[in-house]
Amino acid sequence: TSIKEFAFVWCDFLENVEINEGVTYIGGAAFGGCRNLKSVQIPSSVTKIEATVFDKCTNLTSINVDANNQYYKSIDGNLYTKDGTKLIQYAIGKNDVSFVVPNGITSIGTSAFALCKSLTSITIPSSVTNIDLSAFDELEKLTSINVDANNQYYKSIDGNLYSKDGTKLIKYAIGKMDTSFVIPNGVTIIGERAFEGCKMLENIEIPNSVTSIAASAFAECISLTTVIIPDSVTNIGEFAFFNCIGLAKIELSKNVTTIGVWAFAGDTKLIIYCEAKEKPSGWYNEWNDEGGKVIWGYKK
Repeated sequence: TSIKEFAFVWCDFLENVEINEGVTYIGGAAFGGCRNLKSVQIPSSVTKIEATVFDKCTNLTSINVDANNQYYKSIDGNLYTKDGTKLIQYAIGKNDVSFVVPNGITSIGTSAFALCKSLTSITIPSSVTNIDLSAFDELEKLTSINVDANNQYYKSIDGNLYSKDGTKLIKYAIGKMDTSFVIPNGVTIIGERAFEGCKMLENIEIPNSVTSIAASAFAECISLTTVIIPDSVTNIGEFAFFNCIGLAKIELSKNVTTIGVWAFAGDTKLIIYCEAKEKPSGWYNEWNDEGGKVIWGYKK
């Protein structure tokens, strides 16, 4: 009656699964990493499917739910709650280059589109009120996130995702070919994992309106070379610039009070210039062992 967490994890040769009637529960990451899994049949008896059940199933093209299931349904091979208000999982192995989230969806779930290799454009309707932070992770070809103008919670500017009031940059479409980007003035928060995995950007201009750079905001941005962090920034989250291997120079805000663990880990070429005379709270120097260094009391 139950398929437990990680039950089939990394089962590389598994291609098709038909879950028998009587199973009521499918645990988190139960089929995680099944890279050759193409189709799944879910019976009417299933009442609970945990998040990330199909995490990293990069060839999955069809999730089919029995029409008599009272909790879930499938539309075009994608998994939704029965009432059609939550998109749980897009079948990321599809070859479609664009996807329009159905109107009526209010929530886009954990890792719903993560690791999809084909999508270049995703359209979000006015009905969506919640998008999980990981929903668009590692979409290497995504160049456009489009939000209906009538949406009251989100908006898009040049294909990137923001809060409706424009104060939070939620997700940069990392498939863009631009090498530089100017964050719009008025943004106060660069969101968690906002630029994570962007391979093209070399320069990012941060305006004086920004006060916080969230966790992993620029992690794995391997082409970044120089970042100037304005004095308005007081907080830099953990792993914020993790493994930015091309990053050679950062000028830190003199007003920064908190730097999260491993904020600059793996940045082997990096020299940080900071006007502050004392180290901010939370500062860790693990990355220094790899060749980086900090120059404190630096004057611009």
